[in-house]
Amino acid sequence: MMESRPQLAHFLLRLGLAFVLVYFGIDKAIHPDNWLAWIPASILGVLPLTPQLFLLIQGVIETIMGVILLFGFLVRPVAVLTAILLISIVAFWGLNEITIRDMGLLGAVLYLFFQPEAETTL
Repeated sequence: MMESRPQLAHFLLRLGLAFVLVYFGIDKAIHPDNWLAWIPASILGVLPLTPQLFLLIQGVIETIMGVILLFGFLVRPVAVLTAILLISIVAFWGLNEITIRDMGLLGAVLYLFFQPEAETTL
């Protein structure tokens, strides 16, 4: 029973991160206008797409990453992509109450990347 605890912890961490990514990804894809205020002004001027299309694409990508984590395939590559996403959010927004939360999520995805059980699924 003790041998399965790391696998259970890995699964629960993946499940929690998957929920966050799928929830916010779907919301961004369905309600991009609600997220416009969260796009940093420094990005708006250089985006080759409309902000709504940018949010739709980001929402679809987040949803796909969440589903992949849920099923436990390609965990390490998705963890790296999620880490890049979270680091870019912190880089553009700086530290505030939202990005502090994202730093916690960053720690979780980095754990998924570095832990030995990353290749096992439940």
